[in-house]
Formats: sequence, C-alpha cells, structure tokens
Amino acid sequence: MTRPVIAAILACAALPLGANRAATVSLAIDLSLATEYTVASHASGCPEWVLRGIAFAESSERDDAIGDGGESVGRFQLREVYHASRAARWGEYDPRDPTEAGIIAGLIYMENLAALGNEDDAIAAYRQGIGGVRKNGATSWYVERVKGVRN
Repeated sequence: MTRPVIAAILACAALPLGANRAATVSLAIDLSLATEYTVASHASGCPEWVLRGIAFAESSERDDAIGDGGESVGRFQLREVYHASRAARWGEYDPRDPTEAGIIAGLIYMENLAALGNEDDAIAAYRQGIGGVRKNGATSWYVERVKGVRN
C-alpha cells in the first residue's frame, strides 16, 4: 500500500459530518499525535492495541527484525512467502514500513476475527494461521503476550 493511498484514507476519514453544506469547511487535520498504529487501525479496522501487541510479541517493535530463517520481516514479522498473494489482494506494501505493514497485519487480524469469531482466536491465528487454531486451539502464551500491552 502506498503513502498516497494512506493519505487518501485519512482524508476521507477526516471529513466532518455535514461537509457537503454550503459553509466552508477546513480539511486541515492535525496528525502530529497519530502513530503508525493509529493510521493502520483506521485503515484496517483492527484495534490499535492489537496492532501494538502483535508488534511487541513478534519483534519488540523492531522494523529491522528478521526471523524464521529470513522468511519473516519487519515489526509485524510478515512472512515473505505470502507477500505476493497479500499484495494481490490488498495492494503492494513494504514489510519494513511500520504503517504499511501495520495495515496488512490489521487486515490479517480482521480476516482471522471474521473466520474464528473471537478476539483470542484471531490473535492466536496471527501466529498459527486459521487452520492451526482450528486444529490445535489457540496458543495461550502468545495471546497473553499480545494482550499484555493493554495493561
């Protein structure tokens, strides 16, 4: 996903109610307090705390992290083997860019939530996959690590 797409999403989300009125409306938005998690949350629908928790659990929030023998990249440890299919589905992204990777991580979580129906299983499926959770149940230590950022 490119920066212009992210900017367009934010611009649309920032339109005030009644913006089609005759009165002049300023479209200036102060994004100084917005984080990559805020942007990714708004773009994907995933709660901000879940994104923070996944980033912490996966890489201690390190954008330069590489795991699984070089297969997993960035803060959200997105596996490169799935890059082409995710890019075809949701748009091209850089797994080392915290905002772009956060949007993809949020979309993965939301897809997991839709398939599994509850927060804990959706979190576990980020690590295990939907099939892994259905077959083996949620890995509780991972769920607790992700949820630990809420406290």
